[in-house]
Amino acid sequence: MAFATIIISIIYVFLLKWITKPLLYISMVLILVGFILLGGFAWMHKDEYQPESENYKYSQYGAIAAWFVAFVYLICMCCCYKNISLGASIMECASEFVSQNIRIVVLPLIAYFLSMIFMVYWVFTAVYLFSVGKPTWEADSFIAKIDRKEEFEYMGWYFLFGLFWAIAFIICTQQFMIGALSCMWCYSGQG
Repeated sequence: MAFATIIISIIYVFLLKWITKPLLYISMVLILVGFILLGGFAWMHKDEYQPESENYKYSQYGAIAAWFVAFVYLICMCCCYKNISLGASIMECASEFVSQNIRIVVLPLIAYFLSMIFMVYWVFTAVYLFSVGKPTWEADSFIAKIDRKEEFEYMGWYFLFGLFWAIAFIICTQQFMIGALSCMWCYSGQG
């Protein structure tokens, strides 16, 4: 599954160069048309109820609300067209960058394996901390109770925090490497 995810991601990034803007604009128009059709559907079905019934009023209010949302959505699309277009262009440029620098896909794998190495170290440390102390055996239990000093429990919490911190640091380093690669690509004259 991990291998298939990488392949699908690479295919998606390559396709994103060509389908970003059409996908964005088509989805925006379909949302607008959907609200208009929802209002029309509610308006047409209001006649199935008696004019003095609650369902008639709800259908009428629903149609007006859907058309109002469509109108506000249309105004937002018109007013923010430049920003929407800029966002689509940025997405197109980002997909071009990633498709020309496929090594970026390898960075999460490296971070994953480094995290696994640290996780193995942490498991050994946690087992060691858990086993420090004097075991006492209890009847009808397959696990011995270990009497340990309170400091070892605090040390266990400390190492758990260290695990989360180290993995967050590895992920942060990965993001830094991706940013550094993108800056090198932009300043090399390719971006």
